[in-house]
Amino acid sequence: MTAPAMRTASRPDPIEPPIEPRGLERAQQLALHALRSGAGVITVAAPRARDVSVLWDETSDALIWHPAGGQPISGLGIARASRSGADELGLDARDAIETGVAAPPACAFGGLVFTPDTAITEPWEAFGRALFVVPRWSYGFSPSGAWLRYVVTEHTNEDELLAGLRTLWARLSTDEAPRPAPAVIERHDASDEAWETHVRDITDAIARGEAVKVVAALSARFRLASTASPVAVLQSLARRFPGCTRFALRIDGTTFLGATPERLVEKHGTQLRTEALAGSAAVGEGASLRASAKDRHEHDVVVQAITDALAPFTTRVTVGAPVLRELPNVVHLSTPIDAALARPTHVLDLVRALHPTPAVGGVPRDAARRWITEREPVLFGTDAPGARGWYAAPFGTFDAAGDGRFVVALRSGVLRDDRAWAFAGCGIVAGSDPRTEHAEARMKLDAFLSALEGRA
Repeated sequence: MTAPAMRTASRPDPIEPPIEPRGLERAQQLALHALRSGAGVITVAAPRARDVSVLWDETSDALIWHPAGGQPISGLGIARASRSGADELGLDARDAIETGVAAPPACAFGGLVFTPDTAITEPWEAFGRALFVVPRWSYGFSPSGAWLRYVVTEHTNEDELLAGLRTLWARLSTDEAPRPAPAVIERHDASDEAWETHVRDITDAIARGEAVKVVAALSARFRLASTASPVAVLQSLARRFPGCTRFALRIDGTTFLGATPERLVEKHGTQLRTEALAGSAAVGEGASLRASAKDRHEHDVVVQAITDALAPFTTRVTVGAPVLRELPNVVHLSTPIDAALARPTHVLDLVRALHPTPAVGGVPRDAARRWITEREPVLFGTDAPGARGWYAAPFGTFDAAGDGRFVVALRSGVLRDDRAWAFAGCGIVAGSDPRTEHAEARMKLDAFLSALEGRA
């Protein structure tokens, strides 16, 4: 049989497929031809599994990215990684794509620590201050079907490529359910008294004029009866929060994952979108939320801070009207914000300009971040600054053009062996009541705990 022809192109390069054979044998033939033709990325049609998470195995580094309203992607193994930025990730490598396959360009996935100038503490050692990875294998769905992608490295050989295809093809054709949720056998978190003291200290500082708003966060640590399945937790979160962005990144056996309602920024060409998400109430209390002077003030502070941060990059910023964003366990005030960029800008530059927004840090930003770094660790059961790690920090994806999408990593937690950590927070402003804020934070924390226990 004549091998499919290849074309050299700067954009994704279609593979002209043979008429036969089909399935795995066809994918192997196309992949070999692409590899021998010098492709840096190889993308073929693949079986459509029940969920992209079936790509995962039990131990390898892996990721899942499912943006709200978008197409899901999973990754397995790491082809390239960077702890500084985008330069060495090779996202501009020539992509050989099978004709008829609609797949996004090769992307990097990852995130940043909440406070970059602090020491890395448990359970964040594997993630560091920043980490972006290009998965060796990735798998996703598009309206036209499923696709499987391999990123070529200097160690790639034909046998490895073919063996990987065979292994993953079989995995994509299975329908095994994840392990059942393990029981929680121990729980450790801050006392009610510690929380109340912390919030009173913040409101006192606000009264003295040292800050306008500081976001307080809770952390809970759990011991489990056995190892939890990240896939099972994500699927549980998906059932309860279908309108949220789900994400997971497993590095060296530790998985950071969650389902967040908050977009930090989305950039395509010269256009960007973001939102202010601040002010919360229990389900059914939307009218009270709209009428709350405290929550409206908190929300307006976030809107103003975002528009100020975007001003140096943009020629136009359009702020929409605030609306209620209703989730199964909470309702928020949300204001959409659109802007036009004045010059070519990488999405990471916008991420660094926006983070931390007042919705997760406070106002003024530097004063609030200092307070969080110095005073919050006691609530987390440690004296180490930077205890938040990647919680409430940017997590997302970008391509070779610098386009991408980042979320704020809320409603999130960490899994490692038979242990788990969960995080949640709420904004403290003048007039905040510690007991009310504690109830809100625990309600948000319960979203992750319910998924961990398989209750969602």
